Amino acid sequence: MKYPRYPTYKDSGVEWIGKVPREWKIKKLKSLTRIQTGITPPTDKSYYYSEEPGFPWIKPDDIEESLYPSKASKYLSKEGSKIVKQIDAGSTIVCCIGTIGKLGYVDSVASTNQQINSVKSLSGNDKFIYFALAACRKEMESLASGNVIQILNKKKLGDIFVPLPSDLEMTNIADYLKTQVSKINKLANKIKNFIDVIKEKRQAIITHAVTKGLDHSVPMKDSGVEWIGKIPEYWKLKRLKYVVKLVNDKSERETTQIALENIESWSGKYLVTDDEFKGDGIRFQSGDILFGKLRPYLAKVYLAAFSGAAVGDFFVLRSFSDVESNFLFNWLINREFINMVNSATYGAKMPRIDWGYMGELFVTIPPKEEQIKICDTINVKTSQIDALITKQYDIIEHLKEYKTSLITQAVTGKIDVRGFTLPTTSSDN
Repeated sequence: MKYPRYPTYKDSGVEWIGKVPREWKIKKLKSLTRIQTGITPPTDKSYYYSEEPGFPWIKPDDIEESLYPSKASKYLSKEGSKIVKQIDAGSTIVCCIGTIGKLGYVDSVASTNQQINSVKSLSGNDKFIYFALAACRKEMESLASGNVIQILNKKKLGDIFVPLPSDLEMTNIADYLKTQVSKINKLANKIKNFIDVIKEKRQAIITHAVTKGLDHSVPMKDSGVEWIGKIPEYWKLKRLKYVVKLVNDKSERETTQIALENIESWSGKYLVTDDEFKGDGIRFQSGDILFGKLRPYLAKVYLAAFSGAAVGDFFVLRSFSDVESNFLFNWLINREFINMVNSATYGAKMPRIDWGYMGELFVTIPPKEEQIKICDTINVKTSQIDALITKQYDIIEHLKEYKTSLITQAVTGKIDVRGFTLPTTSSDN
């Protein structure tokens, strides 16, 4: 869509804003709003409720960065509500410690923790202030400081310059952006739902291949294991502990160390991170399988392509000669197996699985040649799905970039949206 421009412009004198329409002003955020930093009450249980009713207390994780109002996951008791600072409905909430510039708003009276600053327009132009803050996120990030964690204090936030159109223009810009951004968000959500569907298809392909095989015409037999069901009658069924060796060789130092953060959930892809891990690890070699025993529902399973040390919560498994490591990897990452493992975890806050249980679970063992064919088929089909998933994520990323650009251009007056007619009815929030 090609947008018109304002007739004349002037230099704002602010780098992130650039030129603005000649009639517009430039003001510091603190002169246009009331800014408050949130508070965290003491840990005494008398200050909190785990659910409603209670006084809403919002944390950064509660901010979804959408056009929907942020909802609290924790609530304060009457005693707790006396300690915090109340913020008014319509306030924009900005994360200023950690994820700088993470943005939301509240549609009712609430409070926040100390990582969040609330910003309330003094003139009632709350929607425009929300989008102005969205437009200057990079500016906020550049002003943050800190060695371990980034912090943008209240003073620096208040000193940020923002454009100031007339009240009518602020309303026009905010209403237009709300409509357009809502459309972009809905499209992105549809794509995310599609990604979820094809990820489920990916898992179904793996599960069916490793439990039923590729030939639908072969005679089947009851495996005797409810969650596995029928299997080809010539396949074997063995407990996991009889087809792998649990490796426990300690290693103090290796070229490459792997932690749970290095493994992508459900795909087994290796992810490079900047983190440095300390402590002893378990030595593994190429072809070994690393199974994340902490929070196994995350399905952190990796078929090692190199040698190294598994740091932290992994089982290191080395398959015996009658089982291809690639086949075993697909068996261990199939959804039904993960569900069985997850059903027997212990520890409420940090659930993990014990090898004594996991080693007793059954796996199917086709002939070696068939294992290879099954893995080849899985690799072809999942590679096609992975390529489609990557393409969908690329589209979502382009939508994010377009949304950011549209907000910035409208807020800073690079485009004139006053002439666009908004729908009279809308289901958007």
